Amino acid sequence: MREEDRRAGLLRVAIAHEIEAAFAGVPRPDPPLTIGDGPIQDDVEQALAGKGASELTADDATEVRLDLWLLTPEAFAYYVPALLRIALSGDDEVDGLDEGIFDVLAPPGDPGLRARFDERMAQLDEPRRDALATFVCAFSDEHPELDGADAARAHWGCG
Repeated sequence: MREEDRRAGLLRVAIAHEIEAAFAGVPRPDPPLTIGDGPIQDDVEQALAGKGASELTADDATEVRLDLWLLTPEAFAYYVPALLRIALSGDDEVDGLDEGIFDVLAPPGDPGLRARFDERMAQLDEPRRDALATFVCAFSDEHPELDGADAARAHWGCG
């Protein structure tokens, strides 16, 4: 294993631990877990139905990875850290999961979507925001070409 890969793996583990510690104690939300009504919301509701954060699997993550913007603020705070654990652990490869999480952590330019983003972020205390910032900054360093990377870096105070 190359030294660079080893360091990257250690960083991912450290970020996962920081997120886990910051979000410990977030209560499991009551349904509905999504905002709005439609087939996509139904799919997300089914994928997460009755599951605790520690019960989420790579299959569950695959089902919801592109639709995280539909989560209520309470469901976001509860499930996104668990999904980050899956993305950062490297145990199960879920194509696009880390990018899907990054997308919902990048502030959107659209005012309506920005209001939803701000509502989610407003409920997070400083340690939780700091933990998410650690992920956003590290991920945007790895993938500076992604849409929203500059806005995310500015919002989260990346150096």
